[in-house]
Amino acid sequence: MTDRSAHETELWDTWIVGAAIAGQNIDTELTVAEVADLNHNGIFDDAPDVVTDINKDGVVDAKDLKALGVASNIVTVPFHINGAPA
Repeated sequence: MTDRSAHETELWDTWIVGAAIAGQNIDTELTVAEVADLNHNGIFDDAPDVVTDINKDGVVDAKDLKALGVASNIVTVPFHINGAPA
């Protein structure tokens, strides 16, 4: 879903996970942001496939996204991955 106005664009993204990708029955976090136009071609298409631990502190987090370069707020959402069968 996309909501566009003269001053703002809101994008919604949905994905379906078909198998466990980050463990089961654990608490975890998802951190998201829009990567800046790093090559300055006017298109926001420079996000890497994987964000690395740029500052080498052992955690990939908002600090690494800031170091990479972002064009949006950085949001971290805690959630629980259920371990029960569907």
